[in-house]
Amino acid sequence: MRCSRTGPTGFTVEFENADEVLREYGTNLSMGGLRLETAERPALHSILTITLRGPFGAVEELPATVVAPLPGGVALAVGALPKDLPDRLLVKTVREAVAARDAEDAENPSGESGAAAGPQYTSGTKAWLSIGGRT
Repeated sequence: MRCSRTGPTGFTVEFENADEVLREYGTNLSMGGLRLETAERPALHSILTITLRGPFGAVEELPATVVAPLPGGVALAVGALPKDLPDRLLVKTVREAVAARDAEDAENPSGESGAAAGPQYTSGTKAWLSIGGRT
């Protein structure tokens, strides 16, 4: 998870993979909190805009309040979160999914993949993806 300042009251948190999204959601976000790793020290009780960027580029913005300084960062209380936040952050665009499928096909020209046939279930999300009859 990488954090960067994007404006006077804005920060972006970028998740590198699905496991990071699910871990952060299960540990902090689902409880209304977020640990923002930053060397900067926003003022206590200041309101920030946090942009969460999923590993496939999906973006969610949410308001947050600085509630405590932490070693290497600050603790935030976040506003109301949609219950499907992990799914929203883990959405792949059709273009990305087709590119991934084509790359897999190029690596396995015989059409055999190590995955079992059927719908693909990605790292605990509830999002199912089917493209052109392939799952």
